Amino acid sequence: MTEGQERTGQDAIYEQNMQIEDIQSDETANKEELQADTESAVPEVQISEEIKELRICRLFVTWPKLFFGLTLGGHCLAIFTSTILYIAGYDILPIDFSAVPLNLEDDPTKLRADAWKFASESDAVTLSSSAVSGSAQRIVRYQGLELVYESQEKNMLTKTTLKRIQTLENELQNNKIWNEKLCMLGPTQTCRKPTSILRFFDGTYQSLHEDLFDPNFDNILHVLVTAQSLNTTRSTLAYHLGKDAAIDNLTQTAQSKYTRSLMNIAWPLDGFNSTLNQKEEQTEKSDSLTIDAFADKLKRTYTKGLPGIKFYYYNRAIYVNEIQLQFPLTAARRIDLRNLLGFARRRKLFLGRAISTMRRPHPRTLHKNK
Repeated sequence: MTEGQERTGQDAIYEQNMQIEDIQSDETANKEELQADTESAVPEVQISEEIKELRICRLFVTWPKLFFGLTLGGHCLAIFTSTILYIAGYDILPIDFSAVPLNLEDDPTKLRADAWKFASESDAVTLSSSAVSGSAQRIVRYQGLELVYESQEKNMLTKTTLKRIQTLENELQNNKIWNEKLCMLGPTQTCRKPTSILRFFDGTYQSLHEDLFDPNFDNILHVLVTAQSLNTTRSTLAYHLGKDAAIDNLTQTAQSKYTRSLMNIAWPLDGFNSTLNQKEEQTEKSDSLTIDAFADKLKRTYTKGLPGIKFYYYNRAIYVNEIQLQFPLTAARRIDLRNLLGFARRRKLFLGRAISTMRRPHPRTLHKNK
């Protein structure tokens, strides 16, 4: 091979290498340009979105009254539609506080549990149950109606206030539904009197001490001091007095800003063999009778009040019924709800007094006292 041929071959190889380097450099440049274009495109998209947002804000700023009118009109339309539906009798907000939410009546698991739970309530299941064997009517306490009196002159233990309490409680006891269907019956099949501070004056406890009888409230201090001195009546007296009450013969003091009474509603009702017999139907009937007998009377008494006395009351059936009636709220019903909530706050006023005088008797045992 000659020297000229060698040079020609080297030149060819050199030219090929140069072409390869040019191609690689072009590819690198293209990749860099493509990457630069991609990176520059992202801010452009973000900028376009920001421009759209600014345009929306510009619309609100440019025509604020128009957009305010549109939103206000939408709210008014919703209120107007709800009003029309309410007038037409449509139940806009169907709420039932008397039952557990999502009560799946046909769920197999619930039905099996109910079959076991309520087996003793039906004579078709258990012939030897107490539901079939029966018991006397209205001898078991079902629930209570609690009456609370607050003196505006800081003392409920005066002749005037006790007479006013006596008048109100006599009116409640004379209710026909109470006497015939709700009251707890004694051994003589007559209605037991409410558990009240009045029982220390009307002769109910006279068999325990002859001084526990003062129907005209002429010797209030002596009667209450006597009741406080007896082990049998001391805790019962404490139940009726506020925590700051003072009964002291040395200082001739008989004072309590609060007092309360308890009317026991009993079952089984007429037509039922026992408290287990058709329990759900029996409780619904008892609650309905309680509402019919006392709700309106107690509502009027609370609204008008007693002279010199603030009056509060509580009963579970009436409480649940008032909550159900709060939809929609009216002025009268708001008063009832405030009464019930206010009563719950005032119950704590009795706790300190009950603890400081031996023990507070449980309401379910109060009817056992003579």
